[in-house]
Amino acid sequence: MNGTRVKTARPGLIVWWAVLGAFGCVLVALLRGPLANAQLVSPFALFWLVVIGAGLCWLPSVALMVVGWRRDLAELVILGAALAVESGFGLVHGFTVPGVLYGPNNAVLSSAFLALPTALVVALPVLAPRSGFAAALGRHWRGWAVGWMGLATMCCGLLLARPDVLAAPTMGTPVPVAVGVVSLIAAVALSARQLRLYWLGRLRVSFVASLAFLWLGLSGLVWLGRGPFSAGFWVAHVLDICGVAAGAVALLLGYRSNRSVATLMAPVLTRDPLVALDLGLSPVAHRFVALLDRKDRSAVTTSSASANWRSGPVSAPG
Repeated sequence: MNGTRVKTARPGLIVWWAVLGAFGCVLVALLRGPLANAQLVSPFALFWLVVIGAGLCWLPSVALMVVGWRRDLAELVILGAALAVESGFGLVHGFTVPGVLYGPNNAVLSSAFLALPTALVVALPVLAPRSGFAAALGRHWRGWAVGWMGLATMCCGLLLARPDVLAAPTMGTPVPVAVGVVSLIAAVALSARQLRLYWLGRLRVSFVASLAFLWLGLSGLVWLGRGPFSAGFWVAHVLDICGVAAGAVALLLGYRSNRSVATLMAPVLTRDPLVALDLGLSPVAHRFVALLDRKDRSAVTTSSASANWRSGPVSAPG
């Protein structure tokens, strides 16, 4: 009986663990296993993959910021800024691929190294909503998001103008590997938050966002590799692009399909916007909103049925 309750209360948990374990094991095997020596060296393919992918990721990320800004939803703005920062550094990584627009340079690796950790720093208020830091941020969450966007943009511009200004990290060495592992842990925490939202609200887009943050975190394991252009290197890039794109689009669709959450919480958000980071996980709030949504859909269905009955087919005169 208890086992049945746990399963129904936590849908998707097995899939979540399977994705984390399967993708993680495959990626590590491709980066450090026998296949790590197999390479597909194609600077032009990497250039187009990353530039197009990061460019397409940047657009929904900024759209997510705009939606959150207009509706006073701190979490959407902060997560949108984090994903946009990740995409911005991704664009630098793509543009500076040696052999296309640039010759040999440090920016191609330094931009990739900065992308995920910086994005997760931007998302820190969401990662630790009950911390003193998040409480101190208070009403200044807009400044936090915009400030990081500006700082990341300046850093990206500097890397493009002076591609050797920062030393390039070496793949497979302790510091990049440690940063990649810590980034994975932080991304898993973001993913777990979206998974809990899925358990409470039963919105499928929350589950998609949860998987997206898993893929994003797993892409940080690329630093386990011995060098670029291995099979694991390519897989990590695809996971990164899919993670950012799926996360941004899922959060946008989730907002559109559950607008009553913003309406319900508007008075509280106006007073203390970052309270949303805690209220978003409140079972009472989600059950209340789900009840309102069901009543709205029932009312619409009843109204439509009544209208159809009144305007039913009229028989033509015989």
